Amino acid sequence: TLDAFDGIGGWVAAPSDGVSMTLSPARGESGGALRVDFDFRGRAGWAASRKPFPLAMPENWAFSVRLRGEAGPQTLEFKLLDATGAPNTSQDIRVTV
Repeated sequence: TLDAFDGIGGWVAAPSDGVSMTLSPARGESGGALRVDFDFRGRAGWAASRKPFPLAMPENWAFSVRLRGEAGPQTLEFKLLDATGAPNTSQDIRVTV
C-alpha cells in the first residue's frame, strides 16, 4: 500500500489560478480516503493533488485507485514525477470520467 489514507498528511492541493480546491480526510470503501473538492468557477483550469513518495519503481508495476464523485465530464490524469519534479510522460495515464 502506497498510502493508507489514515490521515492526509503530506498531500498538497495545487490548483491553477482561479480554481478553488480543498483536500480533506474522508471514509473510503475499506479505510481512509482523500476527499478533493474543486470548483473551476466556469473557466478552464486544473486541480492537482500532490504528495511525494520517494521510491524506485520496479520494471513491472501497477497502481489501483478507487474513485467516487459528482462532477461534470473531466479528465483525470495520474502523473509520476522524477526526482527533479519533471513528469515522466512515458508513464502518464489519462482517464476520462
